[in-house]
Amino acid sequence: MKIYLLRHQERESNHTFSVPLTLNGQRLAQTETLDTLTSLGITQIYSSPFYRVLQTVEPFVKLTRNPIKIEYALYEYLNSSLFEQETPIYIPSQEYHSRFVLDPIYHSVVKPDELKMGNEHTADIRDRLKKFLNYLYQKYSSTQDIILIASHKFILEQILKLVNHPAQNLQFQIGQLFQLA
Repeated sequence: MKIYLLRHQERESNHTFSVPLTLNGQRLAQTETLDTLTSLGITQIYSSPFYRVLQTVEPFVKLTRNPIKIEYALYEYLNSSLFEQETPIYIPSQEYHSRFVLDPIYHSVVKPDELKMGNEHTADIRDRLKKFLNYLYQKYSSTQDIILIASHKFILEQILKLVNHPAQNLQFQIGQLFQLA
C-alpha cells in the first residue's frame, strides 16, 4: 500500500462548500495534477466532498473511470471563523453525482452528522481522521493499492501530525502532492 496526499488546486476567494477552482486551478488540474496522478497508478481515490477538491481530481477520474469515494473525515476544518454554526453539512447533490464519477457503493467512515459545524477543534479533526486512517490501514495494508487522499491544507497537515511523519511541519501548498507511505 502506498498513500499520497493531495491538496486541491487554486480556488476562488472563500472557503465554502461549493466554491470552484479558479480558471488557473482548473487548468492545473487538467495538466499538472492529471499528469502526476496518471504516472502514479492510483487505484483508490478518497476525497473531501467539497466542489474544489472534486474538481481537482476530476480530470484524472474521467480518464481512468476510477470512482471517487466521498469521505467526510476529509471535510474542511469546521471552525467558527470559516463556517457559521447554522451552516448545514453539505452532502453532494444529484448534480455532483451526474458530473463527478462517485463510488455509489462506498459509505463514508465518518458520517455527516458526526461533523461539528462551526464548533470544531483540532482534537475533533484528529478523531475523525484517526477513524478514517484506521479504516485505510485495516483495508489496504497488505495490498498493492495506491491510494490518493484529496483534501484541504489543514486536514492534510493533521494527517502528517497524526502519523508522526518526519515532515509533519510541512505547509501544504495549493495543488501539492505528498507521499505519506
